[in-house]
Amino acid sequence: MKQKSVFTSILFLLPFLLPGCRMPPSQKLSPDIVESRIRTVFELPLYEQLYHDIVYVGEEARFFGIKHIDTKLLFSIDIRIQAGIDLLKEISVLPAQDGSLVVLLPEPEILLVDADESTIREYFLKEHGKAISRLDYYDEIEKGKDRVRQEAIERGIIEKSKELARDAVGGLFASDADRKINVRFRSQAGEGKGEKL
Repeated sequence: MKQKSVFTSILFLLPFLLPGCRMPPSQKLSPDIVESRIRTVFELPLYEQLYHDIVYVGEEARFFGIKHIDTKLLFSIDIRIQAGIDLLKEISVLPAQDGSLVVLLPEPEILLVDADESTIREYFLKEHGKAISRLDYYDEIEKGKDRVRQEAIERGIIEKSKELARDAVGGLFASDADRKINVRFRSQAGEGKGEKL
């Protein structure tokens, strides 16, 4: 399996997509305003990768030393994976003791692993004693999606999504000088919703 085109970050387009989201610098940022603006941004995935997965399937069986089943299949397929913030989970904006606001975001996670069946390219097919069905393809594609998910996590897709989330929130409030915004993720925060930080 190889990673073909790698990251597409939608976040760099946000200043152009969301010009109406900024407020005059004189307007004070409240936790509700901050949360509302963040939810607008995180309706988009943070990070996407495209993998070109090569799949091999083979089966052999012998009866009294005679090969009666010999099937081989080699094909490729493109698999797209997206990571980001699940907005169904809680976002909190808390005041800190120094007057800044702390944004507590859910941990980024894999939101989508999608195999594009229109990209299947068959390189080799041998069917002796048994046919390879569409179900065999689908089983291998599902295994490929699991491999891609694991490989993307090992290559740092979650960490990259965290970096992009911090950049997005920082960019979103860059023109608001009245309060500093700090971004944390729930697993590293350790604070409850009602506590001062």
